Amino acid sequence: MYKMKFFSALLVFAIACILQFSFAPAGVTVDFVFAALIAFSFVFSAQAVAHAGRREGFLELLFFVLAGVFLMNWMPAPSMALIVFAAMPILSYFFSVIFPLETWIWVVISLFSGFIILYLAAAPRFIVAAAPSFFIDLFIGSAFGFAVFLCMDRAFD
Repeated sequence: MYKMKFFSALLVFAIACILQFSFAPAGVTVDFVFAALIAFSFVFSAQAVAHAGRREGFLELLFFVLAGVFLMNWMPAPSMALIVFAAMPILSYFFSVIFPLETWIWVVISLFSGFIILYLAAAPRFIVAAAPSFFIDLFIGSAFGFAVFLCMDRAFD
């Protein structure tokens, strides 16, 4: 079961990368990879909660976060946006393990707050200057992340 979840997440991660890099030349920037990573934090945290003491869920999430960071910026100098990009899925993972509420509520809260915090860290002026682009990224990215969570949660429940 763990291998199936990992390989399914790998397929979703590849799809998110293709979507993110194919929409970028069209002038639309949607952070599909970031949304997928936040969704993965809840998919893999359910594994950690169900099997207390196992670290596989966190290690799988860490693998995908590091792969996402490498794909987003392969240069050695991290920026504040890259740190937030890596920290939000990990924080979401720990919040979902520590505070077990309805998972879909945590997913929605984490996706919206993650995108807002990412934009505040990366380019706070962009939110005001290009509000339509920000809201497109916020809603499409959140919808994609929620769809990833729903599909993987239903498949591996």
